[in-house]
Formats: sequence, C-alpha cells, structure tokens
Amino acid sequence: MDPEKQLAELSVLNLRVLRLENCVILMCEVCGQTWSSNGLNSGACPNGCNRFLNH
Repeated sequence: MDPEKQLAELSVLNLRVLRLENCVILMCEVCGQTWSSNGLNSGACPNGCNRFLNH
C-alpha cells in the first residue's frame, strides 16, 4: 500500500501521525498511547482502543 494512503487511512481511526526523519510514530487520540508504525498490526492501539488491523 502507498505510504501516503496508509497514513491517510490511519488518521481516520482516531490516530495522530507524527512523521520523523526515519520513522513514523502513531498516537491514539483516545488514550494517548504512542507506538512505532512498524509491525503487523501497526494501526491497532496497544491498549485496544480501536479495532483496526493493518493486513
């Protein structure tokens, strides 16, 4: 998936996206948890606030 399109989709899911030079950090707007976008379920809040799974 195109990275720009993926970031746009994540922003719809109550996530804030912070782009840094070499990585992207996500923040859940519900609980404030932050995490790296690397990983299988990168769009899912570690605390389970949303149900989005990045397939």
